[in-house]
Amino acid sequence: MGEPISGVAELTHDVPDAPQAWAVVAAGTVAIHWLPVQGPAAILPDGEIEIAGYQVLVEDLDITLPASARKLTLPREFVRGLESGEIEYEVLAIEEGGNQTIIEGTFFWP
Repeated sequence: MGEPISGVAELTHDVPDAPQAWAVVAAGTVAIHWLPVQGPAAILPDGEIEIAGYQVLVEDLDITLPASARKLTLPREFVRGLESGEIEYEVLAIEEGGNQTIIEGTFFWP
């Protein structure tokens, strides 16, 4: 057996509100848009939230973006899911302490 180890971590309850997101499909691309998260989740109405970034997941893609990002545009070739039909996506708001809130949506490839 190895030596015991110890560490210190700070846990917070700073949970961001979920982003409002939508997708627009046009000309062989999908643009996933979201509004900036301004505050904490409704379960924690007091306090301030500092968003560190956003994470967008579309099928096999997992892309982390800075807090200033509001849109991700992907050509059809980048989405390895279904050739056509319904595709799921998720947008996560990531708070500076690592807490995150997710919203899911779908778009349709014609």
